[in-house]
Amino acid sequence: MSQSSNTSQIQETGSTTHSRGTNWLLSFTGLIPVVVIIPIIILQLWPVAIIVNIALTVLVIGYHLSRKQNITSLDIVSLLFGVVNAVLYFGFHNTTLLAHLDIVIYTMLFIQVVYSLIIRQPWTEQYAKRAVSAEMWNMPAFHRSNQFLTILWGILFLACDVIAIFVSTGLWHTLLPVILLVALA
Repeated sequence: MSQSSNTSQIQETGSTTHSRGTNWLLSFTGLIPVVVIIPIIILQLWPVAIIVNIALTVLVIGYHLSRKQNITSLDIVSLLFGVVNAVLYFGFHNTTLLAHLDIVIYTMLFIQVVYSLIIRQPWTEQYAKRAVSAEMWNMPAFHRSNQFLTILWGILFLACDVIAIFVSTGLWHTLLPVILLVALA
């Protein structure tokens, strides 16, 4: 393959054969702001968490726009979460959402999953499209596998929500959801 057609392939698909193996990581870039702010929130550095969340979310969105990729529901919710928290914290000195971050996040994710199943556009498809070629997007197997994975994620988000609500604070309150999320990912 010539250099110019290889460059064309990169521009059209966002990857090459060599980088296809690591392309699946693009599916998880929306989690970067969430992962980074968790320790900041644990330290109750509310203004830093808000600013870092908004800044990282804007960077993630900018990165995907520069690659001519769609913005995911997680990207939008993360940005809205940061803006709402900025208004609540800086405008009203309210930290309710930040203090209950786990419940808020798992509930928002569960709602996204349920809504995506209702409208028959599985939640995971928006992320999977970043990792596979466009030719696969309309295949029934692609849709069915994403529907199955979306249901699994929904069950997991609901389980994490139950843990966040009913397991007292402590190691299992934080560690068990992380283990479950990493295992499914």
